[in-house]
Amino acid sequence: MSSNALSLETVKKAFVGNPQDIEGKLSGMLPQASGLEDQTIYIVALSKIALAQAMQKNFEKARETLKRAEKAIVPEGHLAKASVMLEKARIFHQEEDLESALPLYEEVYRFCLSHKLDQEAIDAAHMVAIVAKTPLEKIAWNQLAIDLAKRSKDSNARAWLGSLHHNLGQFLIEAGRYEEALGAFTKAVEFRKQEGYAPNLLMTKWGVARALRFLHRPKEALEILTAIKQEFENLREKNSDLPPEAFSIAADLIDIELTEAKKL
Repeated sequence: MSSNALSLETVKKAFVGNPQDIEGKLSGMLPQASGLEDQTIYIVALSKIALAQAMQKNFEKARETLKRAEKAIVPEGHLAKASVMLEKARIFHQEEDLESALPLYEEVYRFCLSHKLDQEAIDAAHMVAIVAKTPLEKIAWNQLAIDLAKRSKDSNARAWLGSLHHNLGQFLIEAGRYEEALGAFTKAVEFRKQEGYAPNLLMTKWGVARALRFLHRPKEALEILTAIKQEFENLREKNSDLPPEAFSIAADLIDIELTEAKKL
């Protein structure tokens, strides 16, 4: 890997697949990253390794890795600090210690806003929405993230809009606001089409079908679900980069919705 190839984007794109493979890929980048004048890439890579270790339930090892990252932070390294804070919160989250994770996610959001780190602020706000205790809190935090993504000049921040509208649809369903949920999922489909990543698009179409089912429109829901079930099978046969466990989760969610829609 050349020095030109190693970037923050390289590190982020490496966070795909099972946690053990992610840890291996990112660990392989560390020798080169540690030699860079700007240590941000090195620190971000370490913080992502820590999360991958936590996802494997190696929490003690994850915290040791995060301490290595923390020691390398310099006063002006706001992005590096945000990365360490965010993954620290996610390690708590992996441990199901939401009482510790939630205030830290909120702290990361405020820190990132103050330093104009739009992409990281959006990430933190979307995590607050996920762990917030009530549907209304989830919706409010998710909307904060959407508003920031819309006004941001950072294309990576705007790239969050597909995920955020999808999540908003889920939270609106939790709140019993099914018509609004359908609107959120429909917007998400538009963004997912622009992204061009088939698994995300198919799962957002699943969201549309779910909203339609709650709106007692089973015929439309069944048409969508039948189509995306076949498309997922086609992706599986083509050896998509989606991990096998993700295919299984998607298949289960689609089957559940099919069963529920057929009852109406």
